[in-house]
Amino acid sequence: MELYLIDEYRNEYPNLRGRELTDALLTGLFRELGVPDPVVVRSKKGRPTLEDGLFQFSVSHSDNLFACAVDEQPVGVDIQKMRKMDAQAIARRFFTPEEADWVDREGLQAFFRVWTRKEALSKLRGCELAEVIGESVLDRMDVCFREINLGNGMLCCMCRAEEEKDEVSVSRRE
Repeated sequence: MELYLIDEYRNEYPNLRGRELTDALLTGLFRELGVPDPVVVRSKKGRPTLEDGLFQFSVSHSDNLFACAVDEQPVGVDIQKMRKMDAQAIARRFFTPEEADWVDREGLQAFFRVWTRKEALSKLRGCELAEVIGESVLDRMDVCFREINLGNGMLCCMCRAEEEKDEVSVSRRE
């Protein structure tokens, strides 16, 4: 599994926003990876994929960082800039009791670890966050979560169905 990061990603295509920006970033990334004419298409739910299906990938962005996880099998990724909030109240409302208890004990970082796992799981499945929010992401055996602290309060989680035997390769363009 590979993780590609682009700092200050909005500067890559300053006139683009939203899906157009994401698609341009992906097209550029896949050209760098050797795909001669990458064509990004969208599923009915808006998930980007490559028309030829050559790679499985997932994208996320937070603050000024764009992330794309690439693998041979389906993958989900989420990045979040940790920020102050009432994590316990949000956890009690949306997380499972076990997850909310963990957030109560461990605090803000535990909240973001659970949140990024839920987001990555929903992206792996190609569904909405609402469809997985009530499922526990602690001690799961059906998926493997890989967490990476990206520094400066930025947390990343990647999710796939099978355990990753090799290390995650991280490439960062600043």
